Amino acid sequence: MPIEGIVFLVLMIVGGGLQVYYTWGWNQWPARWVPLIPWLVVLALMLLNGCTTREAPPPEPPPLPAPVLCAPSVGATEPEPEPDRPGESATQQDVALYLIDLHRWGWRGWRRLASVRETGATCASNAQEPTTNEPRE
Repeated sequence: MPIEGIVFLVLMIVGGGLQVYYTWGWNQWPARWVPLIPWLVVLALMLLNGCTTREAPPPEPPPLPAPVLCAPSVGATEPEPEPDRPGESATQQDVALYLIDLHRWGWRGWRRLASVRETGATCASNAQEPTTNEPRE
């Protein structure tokens, strides 16, 4: 009960008791009940105010879906060692073989990056598809 309600209740009891005491002492019928009317009106208003219905609390929001972790495989993100550079006394054939190895190394890196992107896109698209338990929109 709020503090205001307790204060009003105390005022009702004290004031009403004094009112009844003083009006009862007067031997006047029906005039001795007339001063009680404001107290009865206040009591009725307090009772009606206490009996009003309150709004229902808002419904709880639905729980958030579980996060989906789309991590690439461990081997797909490990760096591959760069091919060894030829030394100062290298021939043109050694430099050509180095360039071929460097090209293959870069091509494998781009392929691995493409597969990681494809895996992530597939995982993300699978996460957005509704399961059988969820309603479709």
